[in-house]
Amino acid sequence: MLSVLDMFRVGVGPSSSHTVGPMRIALRYGQQLARRRWTEGARVVVTLQGSLAFTGHGHGTLRATALGLLGHAPETFDAVQAERDLAALERTRQLSGLAFDPATDIRLDYETRDLLHPNAMRLAVLAGDAVLAEEEWFSTGGGFIASRRQLEQAAPADRVATGRDVPHPFASAAELLAIAEATGQSLETIVLANEDAIRPRAETLAGLDHVAAVMLACIDRGLTTEGILPGGLKVERRAPSLWQQLQQGRSANEPERLFDWLNVYAMAVNEENAAGGQVVTAPTNGAAGILPAVMKHYCEGAEQRRRFLATAAEDHRVAALEPDHLLARLRPLHDQRVDPVLGQLVVLRPLADVDHLTALSRPTEDLRATKGIVDEDIGHLHALLGAQGDE
Repeated sequence: MLSVLDMFRVGVGPSSSHTVGPMRIALRYGQQLARRRWTEGARVVVTLQGSLAFTGHGHGTLRATALGLLGHAPETFDAVQAERDLAALERTRQLSGLAFDPATDIRLDYETRDLLHPNAMRLAVLAGDAVLAEEEWFSTGGGFIASRRQLEQAAPADRVATGRDVPHPFASAAELLAIAEATGQSLETIVLANEDAIRPRAETLAGLDHVAAVMLACIDRGLTTEGILPGGLKVERRAPSLWQQLQQGRSANEPERLFDWLNVYAMAVNEENAAGGQVVTAPTNGAAGILPAVMKHYCEGAEQRRRFLATAAEDHRVAALEPDHLLARLRPLHDQRVDPVLGQLVVLRPLADVDHLTALSRPTEDLRATKGIVDEDIGHLHALLGAQGDE
């Protein structure tokens, strides 16, 4: 099953599907190119299809593809080195002994409609009319990628085998909640026990610390970087000026002050994401501002941040697997359908709160006991959701 470190992946903006995924695909293909000797005069050609073609310029897909082929990975992205490498590529138009000019060899296919997935990429090595090598890949969301073979071979019962035997396997929200009720364990304890079967506990905690550090650094950059965001709309960054106002004590009224802070933190991340900065997919770039904002405001110290992220990762995973069931259990007195992202926020707010952390880290019955706290925040959290861009 997926690890918490799979759910929270360090990447670059502005889109996990259209920037992070294509960079990973191109990186993989570029590494393969470097291991072979090629016919003189052969060239690399990448074709973006479907949504990647239609939004390629706005989401930086062409640039991400070139950077991936050059060996850049989202997790270790260095913006300064990236610009140097792109400048060198523009001069040489060579890649692993192959001709490659991003201006002409990254092509946008607006015509092909019958695609296995809407985010499709074809990567090929051509020598005249001869195709020396070709692969087809898909960016499936959240920075995850898949080959044509992987997508065509459906997993039994839609469960993807990862080769990991964990003590508490589950494939739905119902199964996760049943484990919590049967064992009396918190979600965090269940999560970390599963992670222990994948790697040593110290490595998991170090990974969570790194995720938290990237999230907090992203907020700090977004709060202090002024100017115009990339693109033709000339949108000015708003987070720095709003942050200055909050620091000076200027707020609409005291009850709303908390949500002003949460909003400005989330906005800082969103603007960094729009600028192509380093963010954490949580679980996508479009929603990348919510968890860092809540974590920054409520979590004090590494231990609380680890507990918050471990629980939040499974909340994301099970919400994706079976959102309506989970939310029905968490809010049993509400018969209306609650948006899954709002549901996650409602649960995560008190999870990080010092006063409620202990109670909420226990199983489901204790979660129900906090319903008054949860309901109190729902209207305000709609405002926080309003600060988030869609993926």
